[in-house]
Amino acid sequence: MVIIEDEEAHFKLMERAIVKKLPHASVSHFKHAGACLEKLDEITPDIIITDYLLPGMNGIEFLKALKLKNNQIPVIMITGQGDETIAAYSMKLGAWDYIVKSADFFVLLPSVVEQVLREWGLKESLRKSETRFRVLSRQLMRTQEIERRRLSCDLHDHLAQDLSTLKIGIDTLIDNHTETSVKMKQKVAELSDMAHKTIMEIREMAYFLRPAGLDKLGLVQTVLQYCEDFSAKNNIKVDFFSVGIDELKLDFDTKIAIYRLIQESLNNIKKHADATHAAIRLIASFPNIILRIEDNGKGFNIQKYSDSAINGKHMGLLSMEERVSSLAGKMKIESSIRQGTKILIEIPMETNSD
Repeated sequence: MVIIEDEEAHFKLMERAIVKKLPHASVSHFKHAGACLEKLDEITPDIIITDYLLPGMNGIEFLKALKLKNNQIPVIMITGQGDETIAAYSMKLGAWDYIVKSADFFVLLPSVVEQVLREWGLKESLRKSETRFRVLSRQLMRTQEIERRRLSCDLHDHLAQDLSTLKIGIDTLIDNHTETSVKMKQKVAELSDMAHKTIMEIREMAYFLRPAGLDKLGLVQTVLQYCEDFSAKNNIKVDFFSVGIDELKLDFDTKIAIYRLIQESLNNIKKHADATHAAIRLIASFPNIILRIEDNGKGFNIQKYSDSAINGKHMGLLSMEERVSSLAGKMKIESSIRQGTKILIEIPMETNSD
């Protein structure tokens, strides 16, 4: 651990109290916060204890400097002033605790250090678990996309082709039979129509499983085509607008995730919203990609959303939340009865390096 204290006597007393309670602790001493900042990358402490009043840089300025460096080391602020304003501001800047140099200060300090280290350890464990969960979720989704691509190819390249051959056979079945009855011709025509509809449905399923245009046309053009097809089939006007996405070299995981989020949101609107209009905005706003989806449907009660998701009534939204979480993104839902639904998604940009 690091103690930043300009008075040598106070440092010695703090060190003695901490080592007595935590005998395995290794304590480094700095009289100036600036000197500590310069050495942080070398010593990588588990915790920092800093006085508020210091020469050159006070404790608040030190916390601000740590925040600029995006350093997450837990900090305990100590002071002899007992100012509540300083305490509140310290905590706002990320300090884990604030101790006044009272009569029992040296007795209290080791216990506070233990508590902060315990809480920090729990937070780190949770962060690592969340990171591992995101990695596993992305791997699962990647595996699902690979399987979807395989199924899509099987449907399009094999089953649809075989059915096309069958349709041709049906269409030519009675070509050389001049005496075929009208009833037989009608039956053949019906079978041909049935084969044609089946082929179209299979091709649509293949496209749903794997949007072929994503690699060839890019994300924006593929989404635009999907929105147009969705509007034509479901009588729901979809207004799609994009800014800055074409200029990004997004990795495939991010592209397919955004496509699936839009696909799932429109599917939810079709199933649940009773909407006539939807608006989708896809914007590159560094360091995030912002996806906003709105509809003019019947809306729902947000308070009941979590329970209904568990009961399977809003699994589509739950699936979207999991996909966003796997990309370390954020998703916010706003809705109320007869006021439509708004979904705001922010996903960190991940681009190909080549």
